Amino acid sequence: MYFKKYNTMMELNENIIRELVKEELGIAMEVYDATQNVYQNILNDIKTRDSEITEVCYIKEGSVNSILFNTNIKVNYVYRNFLDKDIITNFDIEFLTEGGTVFFNKKHIWINVNLIVINGAINKQEAVNTIQHELEHVYQQIRGNKQIPYNDMRYAKMKTDLEGNNENRKKVSRLVYLAYKSEQEGFINGTYAWCMTNDAITPPYDYKNIKNSPAGKVYNEMLQLYNEIFNNNEMTNIITKEYNLSKNKVIKSMKNFQNRLGKVIVKVNNDKAKIWRM
Repeated sequence: MYFKKYNTMMELNENIIRELVKEELGIAMEVYDATQNVYQNILNDIKTRDSEITEVCYIKEGSVNSILFNTNIKVNYVYRNFLDKDIITNFDIEFLTEGGTVFFNKKHIWINVNLIVINGAINKQEAVNTIQHELEHVYQQIRGNKQIPYNDMRYAKMKTDLEGNNENRKKVSRLVYLAYKSEQEGFINGTYAWCMTNDAITPPYDYKNIKNSPAGKVYNEMLQLYNEIFNNNEMTNIITKEYNLSKNKVIKSMKNFQNRLGKVIVKVNNDKAKIWRM
């Protein structure tokens, strides 16, 4: 019922989210706890590292270890400390904290984290969201027995188009990427961490800031890409013929994303209420 009018009914607003809050999402607390541990270990490790001085920033590199479900995980990080944002703009550097996960097998897993820092101040929420997103993939692979689609030919094509120079293909591949369930679950778990550490998200059912959460931003990006792609013949042909993703499949993916976002709000409110009662 939310998808009859694509430009209006799919938007995230308080009424829509209220209707989506129906059941609790089982957030993996092991992932949440491991994320906090990794983040703190990175902060501690950074203090022990010498800086490499470059023309535009100070760089520190290191690694910390973590364990998730008896699986050893090595987290490699690169810490780039810029004096101010103007340097990033003037040197055309992407202002982005990001991560990636490499599975050699279930016993050898690496997570790579790129931390962009301004004047020594780490954006904790961005860093935690990035780490938890990658640990969620580890959780899916090990505990949930869900295969991450890195060997999927469509996933491989998506990565190629995403890193290419054709703007239409980059937009299509970005929507394809965000439509993967495994990626959405990572953003949802990042949103749980964001909500739990954000004082603006308070029970009962305070929704006005949820659109600024990691999942809220991603969902709105999907909506914008959806409207743009399916109103452009070239991009419509790319996504439907090359990626086999129809308009209805994308809508279904977005609806599932909405449901996950609604469920995580229930989890946040329940867990915050428990903390307040302690």
